Amino acid sequence: MSWQAEASAGVRRARERFLSSGWLGEDTPRTDVLDSWRRSRALGVHPDQMDLSFVQEPNADSPLTTAAAPVVDRITEDLAAHPVSLILTSSDGLVLRRLASDASMMNALDEVRLAPGYSYAEEFVGTNGIGTALETGQPTFIRGEEHYVGTLGRLACAGAPIRDPISGRIVGVLDLTCWAGNSDPVQFALAKMAANQIEDRMRALAHESETALLEAYLEQARRFPLGVLAIGGDVVLMNTQLRQALDANDQMALLEHASDLLPARVTGTVLAVLPSGTAVKISAVERSVTRGGRVDAVFHVHVAADAAAQMCGVARPHERFVAVGHDPLSMLAEQQASLRRVATLVARGVDPAEVFTVVADELARCLNVAHAALVRRDSDGTAVLLAGHHEPESIKIPQGQRFSLDSETVSAMVLRTGRAARMDSHDNARGAGAAFVRQLGVHCSVGAPIVVDGRLWGAAIVGSTRPGPLPPDSEARVCDFADLVGTAIANAETRAQLTASRARIVAAADDARRRFERDLHDGAQQRLISLGLELRAAEASVPTELHPLKDQIAHIATDLGAVSQELREISHGLHPAVLSNGLGPALKTLGRRSAVPVELDVGVDVQVPERVEVAAYYVVAEALTNAAKHARASKVEVRVATEDATLRLLIRDDGAGGADAAKGSGLTGLIDRVEAHGGTMAISSPIGRGTSLAVKIPFEVI
Repeated sequence: MSWQAEASAGVRRARERFLSSGWLGEDTPRTDVLDSWRRSRALGVHPDQMDLSFVQEPNADSPLTTAAAPVVDRITEDLAAHPVSLILTSSDGLVLRRLASDASMMNALDEVRLAPGYSYAEEFVGTNGIGTALETGQPTFIRGEEHYVGTLGRLACAGAPIRDPISGRIVGVLDLTCWAGNSDPVQFALAKMAANQIEDRMRALAHESETALLEAYLEQARRFPLGVLAIGGDVVLMNTQLRQALDANDQMALLEHASDLLPARVTGTVLAVLPSGTAVKISAVERSVTRGGRVDAVFHVHVAADAAAQMCGVARPHERFVAVGHDPLSMLAEQQASLRRVATLVARGVDPAEVFTVVADELARCLNVAHAALVRRDSDGTAVLLAGHHEPESIKIPQGQRFSLDSETVSAMVLRTGRAARMDSHDNARGAGAAFVRQLGVHCSVGAPIVVDGRLWGAAIVGSTRPGPLPPDSEARVCDFADLVGTAIANAETRAQLTASRARIVAAADDARRRFERDLHDGAQQRLISLGLELRAAEASVPTELHPLKDQIAHIATDLGAVSQELREISHGLHPAVLSNGLGPALKTLGRRSAVPVELDVGVDVQVPERVEVAAYYVVAEALTNAAKHARASKVEVRVATEDATLRLLIRDDGAGGADAAKGSGLTGLIDRVEAHGGTMAISSPIGRGTSLAVKIPFEVI
């Protein structure tokens, strides 16, 4: 017996003793292998079987895969004549690439799911070249019986960690896998060399992108004297003004908010409230995509009015605060509180009309003025008053009233120029709008534009009934609120577009199903019926003495009838034709077909649009299917009613519960269908206590 065979036998004996009693005897494996066995047992890895689940599709454009591509391809070409597979993984053991020219090796790897999208971390497969290299942070060579899971005993794996050249953290593993009997120390050396080459390429790409990021940052810092921030991978650049204006916690929060703007598809400006209460406006001014697929960006950061000055201890003229009766600190705190209240509404997706009213009230409260208003610019050249706040309340603000932009008012100036504006006196201003402002008792005003997705949408206005101008920072403070209004409107428009898009998709799918059902019925089904009749006629014309032929034709005709019936059932499944008689009869038909007894109560007293009936039908059909196949229910209750132009469904079963739409079940499609019609579906499914679906779908009464 060769020394390799003796060593393998010794390791096998040690593994068997370790698995049976934890005692190794005289056959002690390498320390790193033994430590990995212990970790594997502690993690609950099964030593004799493997049941890996697909994790996710690997990212083909990550910095690691981009840097590794030429190295991996070259080594694979060099090893083309050998039964060796090259495997590249991420830092969590997820296989990103797998290359080999030997078909038997690829088949063996498929059997143990060492394939893209599966993870070979130790927690899933125990001791192996990939997972153990990640655990130890060192190059690792695992041969044959050294694997904790016996299924991997045919293989030998040499894995070398790949470290980010800037941060030093492990970003992946380069692994070479071959048959255990063909393992060679050269394989181990080659894996380490390949990992080093990948690190060198990552370093070169990182230096190139970081140099470009630094140049962009310096250029913006020269052009923009306030806050400038740059993010590129692990590199963060922040100018002195920004570091002095924000404490450590605020800086960390700022980085998180700015990172949300990194993707190229994200546009616009974000207004964020930091942990200290300071509000900041973040705008991505430059983005670039590196050859590694990473997005770098430079941001302008505007700290909300006076926050930077207060934190830096910069003195401000006291007179402007006296004019509104506020000291600097309380003024700043009140503004941050107001912004937080509005930002909370925006984040919750509250209807913009409600946000408008709150913003007008908060503007007046925050700037300590008697008048605040929000106006929208219409395509006909007029402005529409959307919300207003005025004291005393006896003077009503005419919401919905239109104003010409020909008057000399702050709102007209903002909507004509798209820039913030102020008027320190309206005494000599011309036009009906100016006359109305004087009638309200407003002496001076400040306004800021509301911009939505790069277009001028409207304006936010504040006015003081006291003599004298508003403080110099009023424009910036009104701009902070205007940004929130713009975000609220953009969010609402996006939601509306998404809902309309989903509705169009659902309607198109329903139309397609209806068309397919009609085409099948009018075409293929009719043709099959005709062929069946012809066969029966042929069968009848066959002489009696030709029994085999007669029987064969009869058999074909019977099979053809069965095919026709199957096609009929398929066509009925494409679109619920039973809805032609109304929702109630259609649901009764579902109840009769259900494998679980159904208690049905339908109280629909108005005509419901067909699209809503189709949605309700599919919800009930899916719920009954789930109750029979998954919930093991003994009964299902279905309640249907209309109330206030809303169709309401309540479906309850007494099954096992535990239904979760987040796990990708059929419930996800139902939620999408219901929400596409502006409805909602609430799911309650405690384990062991059944499942309840509460659905509301609004509709226009026909």
